[in-house]
Amino acid sequence: MKLVGAALLRAEDGCRTGLAVTLGHGGFLKWRRAFEQHTTILFLRKDKFENLEGSHLAKMRSYRERRWNRNSGICRQPFAAPEFSGKFTSAGIPARAEMVRSYDLEFRLARARKLERALRNKGWTRKQLAEETGYDERAIRNILAGEPVRDQTVVDVSQALGIEPETDTKHDRAEVAEDEYGGYSRSTHRQYESFFYSYRRSFTNYGEIFKSIIEIRWDGTDNRFVFFDYYELDKVTGQDARAHTGAVFMSSFTNLLHLQTIYEGSLRLITLTKMREPEGIMRGAIMTQSENIMSFQPTLSPIVLRRIPTYSVGKELSRDMKMITADESDYEFAAVQLGLTERQTIKLAFDNLQIR
Repeated sequence: MKLVGAALLRAEDGCRTGLAVTLGHGGFLKWRRAFEQHTTILFLRKDKFENLEGSHLAKMRSYRERRWNRNSGICRQPFAAPEFSGKFTSAGIPARAEMVRSYDLEFRLARARKLERALRNKGWTRKQLAEETGYDERAIRNILAGEPVRDQTVVDVSQALGIEPETDTKHDRAEVAEDEYGGYSRSTHRQYESFFYSYRRSFTNYGEIFKSIIEIRWDGTDNRFVFFDYYELDKVTGQDARAHTGAVFMSSFTNLLHLQTIYEGSLRLITLTKMREPEGIMRGAIMTQSENIMSFQPTLSPIVLRRIPTYSVGKELSRDMKMITADESDYEFAAVQLGLTERQTIKLAFDNLQIR
């Protein structure tokens, strides 16, 4: 019978006085096999997780221990992951290596919940999904239960349900945004990691279009996309750019993404269609507040983003943050795209509103 290493030995020591006496030798071996099946044993590198109890891995371990305790009614002492003793398993793997990665499980369960919601939104049964994708019902049950499946299965099922695929590679697991941001993975959304020309109507001068630069990049600390909407150069240095910045929210259940800035109670929100066109164009609306003579007022404008293949911030940023007029080269493109956005993308619930 395969042992689970030093952690199991620690578990045996912690329960020997109550459990072994109660069950006897044979019963204890059965319990140990059940322990292997129902408990995730974590072996963590100290240089990666210095505070085990504060990490989400510890929370998953704690949850699984509570579930075992609740089901068994015995051995309610917590199990601590032991230090590496220099021992190796029979397969030659260091005992300190992770035998079961709970993050993998968390990732697959989160993905399964999204697929389940998408299935309900479609109004399909699992059998219908199997017929639509060409897989058998067992494969559909596995992916919806959070079981390990091939990346191609994930892609096919996700495409059938109309959501972004989240493949089960190491890179994806390490770089997936939290659910509050939309649960998107970096590798399947790399087209958004770029600079964009941004065009919107002027809030003050009729007929003028404000052009700026928006940068979207991956924040490895918080595992999410963040954006920088550069709008002017610093008046003191003349080089450093000021920017509205914040998190990118992107749901797999809508065709939209949201760039949100919150500053001292003020909110600025850009809502855009996802990048579906080969030119890298996204259309939407910006909602903010602008200052008039007496106070601030809610302000709304159509906005268009166009992806830039290559961009040098130091050389080009100063010339691209400005108001553009009809005599400039990209004014016609911006005017046409903003008009298309006003007519086809934005829905305004005003009575008798005539859109130019």
